[in-house]
Amino acid sequence: MSLPKWCSILLSCVFCVVLSAGTAFAAGDEALTLTSSTVVDGDTNLSVHPVIELQFSGKVDDITVLSQNKDCFHLQDENGSVLTLQVLFPDVQVQTRLVNHVFLVPKDSLQPGASYTLTIDRSLMDKKEHTLDRSYQIGFTTGTDEVYARGGENEELIGLGEDILSYETALAPPSASVAADTSADASTDAATETSSQTLLRIAIPALILLLGAVGFWNWRSSRRSSTDA
Repeated sequence: MSLPKWCSILLSCVFCVVLSAGTAFAAGDEALTLTSSTVVDGDTNLSVHPVIELQFSGKVDDITVLSQNKDCFHLQDENGSVLTLQVLFPDVQVQTRLVNHVFLVPKDSLQPGASYTLTIDRSLMDKKEHTLDRSYQIGFTTGTDEVYARGGENEELIGLGEDILSYETALAPPSASVAADTSADASTDAATETSSQTLLRIAIPALILLLGAVGFWNWRSSRRSSTDA
């Protein structure tokens, strides 16, 4: 006895659903992320000569994307004035150990006891053209006594010596980047990921059950055939 036509169609549909959900879930994992920063939102008592080291999940310092990535970092004071940043990328042809790293240094000394905001645009891109999962805003305050302030030196940057690619930027962040910041984008991404995971949790057991039913059907059909013989 052959497998019922409706069962074959249903099996094909469930397989397609599982495959689509798995593909969507995998694609969501490819977004570029900020994996570490020497300055976090809310930091206080930072040096008026801070060196901010950022590390990303992808190769943002590749020469193919530097031309647009160098303009994705912005520093503003508490009045909204845009300050010039030195954006330093390791020369990845020489310093492969620090691939994915970016160093940010204000061109001029910051004011003691003042608040600043660093913005990283969502348009930041890695070599594989994956853009940042969301825009980032990191607020920090400088200290009033430079002797006790933090973040004035960075051994990794010092170790690079002249093996760096240096740029200067004083561009204001795009309004969309500031408005969106993290909440809207993060909730959308989380909802997409949750939907994919939920679909997988439903589809995979259904596929297993259906395969079991097909196996049982074939076993029963084979047994009947042997009995009839």
